[in-house]
Amino acid sequence: MLIIGVDAGGTKTEAVLLGDGGVVSFAHAGPSNPASVGLEAACNNIREAVEGLGAGRPDAVGLGVAGLVDERLADSLGRCLGLGGAVFVEDVEAAHVSAFLFGDGVVGVLGTGSSFLGVKGSAKVRVGGWGHLLGDEGGAYYLGREALRRALREAEGLDGPGCLAEDVFKHYGARGTKELLYAIYSSDNPRGRIAEYAPRVFALAGRCEEARELLRRAAAHVAEYIAAVLRALGPLPVALTGSVYLNNEGTLKPLVEDALGSLGYRVDVRGPAIRQSCAAALIAARSRGASDRRLVEAAVATCRL
Repeated sequence: MLIIGVDAGGTKTEAVLLGDGGVVSFAHAGPSNPASVGLEAACNNIREAVEGLGAGRPDAVGLGVAGLVDERLADSLGRCLGLGGAVFVEDVEAAHVSAFLFGDGVVGVLGTGSSFLGVKGSAKVRVGGWGHLLGDEGGAYYLGREALRRALREAEGLDGPGCLAEDVFKHYGARGTKELLYAIYSSDNPRGRIAEYAPRVFALAGRCEEARELLRRAAAHVAEYIAAVLRALGPLPVALTGSVYLNNEGTLKPLVEDALGSLGYRVDVRGPAIRQSCAAALIAARSRGASDRRLVEAAVATCRL
């Protein structure tokens, strides 16, 4: 059996070809969140990643797509890609499988945006995932947006001098407010352009209290979402994944655990067991009645981060 899994994210797309013996190949392309880059660009990037696998005709295809996936969007993507019968799920569903392999638990995805899902038996609780206009706390967009707002407030005399503004303007090659705003609003992908600053927040945290405070606020938001799921479902293991978390686990893990502790939850936050692309493949296999123990074990053995 050969299964294609796709992790279609706001920053990049990863495709995997998974067989009974484990991973056969990986391929990558640009971002494919339809809400950020549009349906056509998302389709093109997913197609590029899938074609990069060099696979023949797979037995099943599963796609975990960032953002809200409804039936109409799934149908549109399926037609665009020419993948009849493909299984589409939200990225948080694939993230949950990547962490708990179809078991119970709470997962949070901290990528460009953020979303959270708890599963306990047949019960599911989904929180967050509201998109950058209404939410995304704890993700790269949130961190970048808050840093840029601080820089703009300082530049216009609304706040006193701090340690973020100079680095923000330098990063975007801007000499003032107008140039910074132009760099964002003239971009083909303003959301991504804002989110790209998030790594600088982590880089500055060692010497900038504003950056540290921003990370503490982000962790507090993440803890609030997780706590909401735990209140609804009861005690469960907790995992975090997504590029922001995975690239900064040493910083974020203790901050989130401390924030959860202040809310009354003593939790050891874990990371994923396998990559989300492989989780999407397992979801597709299960939909075909083929996700046996051997396939899951092969994924665990060959598809770690």
